[in-house]
Amino acid sequence: MEKRNDDLIKKYRVSENLPEDLNVTEAMIWHHWNLERELTRLLMESTPETRWEVFEQAYTRFYSELTWLSLHTGDADLREPSGRYRDWAAMIGQPPGRIYEVGSGSAKMLSYLAGSGFECKATDITRERREKTGDGVPEKLSWGNSDGVNLDLFEPSNFYDVVVSDQVLEHLHPDDLERHFKSVLTILKPGGRYIFNTPHCYLGPHDVSQVFECDEPHGMHLKEYTFREMVAAAEQAGFTDLCYVVPVRLRNLAYKMGVSTIDRNEKLEKSYLKIMRTSESFLSLIPKPKWRKYAAKLLKKFKLFKGDIFLSAKKQEHFL
Repeated sequence: MEKRNDDLIKKYRVSENLPEDLNVTEAMIWHHWNLERELTRLLMESTPETRWEVFEQAYTRFYSELTWLSLHTGDADLREPSGRYRDWAAMIGQPPGRIYEVGSGSAKMLSYLAGSGFECKATDITRERREKTGDGVPEKLSWGNSDGVNLDLFEPSNFYDVVVSDQVLEHLHPDDLERHFKSVLTILKPGGRYIFNTPHCYLGPHDVSQVFECDEPHGMHLKEYTFREMVAAAEQAGFTDLCYVVPVRLRNLAYKMGVSTIDRNEKLEKSYLKIMRTSESFLSLIPKPKWRKYAAKLLKKFKLFKGDIFLSAKKQEHFL
């Protein structure tokens, strides 16, 4: 009998956030690895005219073949929604308001926010919308389709108070990032905010490539970004007042130290973004990816760097 590679399986569970009681085999991991590299090639070769069709077909195949991911990704996180999404909720503020999510997956976060009183719109890249029914689905949660890029072709202009995306931007074709930000800006109300979280490339890769200790993503994270790139893309689209979504835990610590108020403090959030960008500038001077990643991990221990780019960007109040 062939020896089981427990180290590989452990890395894969962590990478995909899978529960310990789920049976995972090496064959499943290798199938995932080979399939994702094949689909990544198709996604990167797609043209603007074929993009949605190619992406839809790729993700439909991905989740139909890797059923354990569609059913169990994220199940290792046993926190209650109030804890799991508290950083998002702190930045979003209090209801009422309209929230639109790009690439909702199972819409766990929007279900929580809808249950808190927000009018929420979840979206999926597939044109054939799956049934999103079941016990406990909040009345204020609705579903729609979107290609994740041209949002303003699916939604009215100046309509939403908040747009959110979590672990989505890295899956878009890099050529579509500018268009994505501009379309988010269009569907937001003046004064509205786009809150997004995407992994930072200096601590990556964050897709299945990390299981095989690659220096760069070779899977369906088509591009992992830096703070510099994300800030530039948002500002070029017309967003202002970019802030880092400071974790509630650090926000409370700053309050106890007299640095901040207990509520949202934009000065603290902008200062934290400056710290992230300063650390990033230092890390960019390190030529080898493995050395840079090691240095990034050290800075992360001292809260001077984060493995994600968790930002909030504002549409001007008097946007023309």
